Amino acid sequence: MINTIGRAKVNLWLAVVGRRTDGYHELESVMQSISLADELTIEPAEHSEVIISWADGLDGPIPAPPDIVQRTVAAARLKCAERPTITVKKRIPVGAGLGGASADAAAALVGLTRLEGPECAELEIGALARLLGADVPFCLQGGLAMATGVGDELSPLPCARTLWWVIGVPDGGLSTVKVYQHFDELVPAGTRPSGKGGPMGTVGALTAALAAGDVDGVAANLANDLEVAAFDLMPALRDHKRSMLEAGALGAIMTGSGSAIIGLCRDEAHAGLVASAVAGTFPRVEVAHGTPDGAAVLEP
Repeated sequence: MINTIGRAKVNLWLAVVGRRTDGYHELESVMQSISLADELTIEPAEHSEVIISWADGLDGPIPAPPDIVQRTVAAARLKCAERPTITVKKRIPVGAGLGGASADAAAALVGLTRLEGPECAELEIGALARLLGADVPFCLQGGLAMATGVGDELSPLPCARTLWWVIGVPDGGLSTVKVYQHFDELVPAGTRPSGKGGPMGTVGALTAALAAGDVDGVAANLANDLEVAAFDLMPALRDHKRSMLEAGALGAIMTGSGSAIIGLCRDEAHAGLVASAVAGTFPRVEVAHGTPDGAAVLEP
């Protein structure tokens, strides 16, 4: 039996810098892996099966088959190991922009590599990660990175302090496809929605603040182009972001294509106070911190 962990991610910066003929968008994004994570258990079996459930005390929608873990098993084309049964214990909300599906795929990849064993040719998990989804390479690598291309070209970034986040998860998720489609409807090609909904910092200022451990500078430069579309599709998100700031977060931003709102805090104690203050605003509130780690096998 192999136990693995797949960590969620947050976006500190997300700029849509171009549109491609294949329907994808060129991005410039700063992503950080966080301590909120799903756990997978992988066991050899005669027949492959994926069983998904929520961790104790949590509930929500379960991804419809074939989910990304099933697709990961199919893409891996195991040569030596028996077809595995994979049990997924979810903690990362679905449809929240926290990369839960990508985290599960990354966790499955590292577990299947261990299951296959050293006697077989090593799985090309980097290539498989790109095949499975744009965020899977980052969830595999973890840490803090600048992502470009469609989000799969990664450059690690330094961060001089641990960042603490309060994550507010509203009722209802957002479809990534619908958010990008609506973004294209609202924002003319070749432009960005700078200034809409409030001032935006710069990615250079953000990365400099991260390197210096300047949490106030990080807060001042959080930005997400997709807010303009997501807030139009789900107007309550604008109020949720305001609530996070009013609760005392240094800065707040929607992560990914939504719908979670994340608030940056000064330290763990501050995060606890902000989380308590927004507990009545969101159906689910989590406190998490940045981590240098991506998907990994949990050693006994």
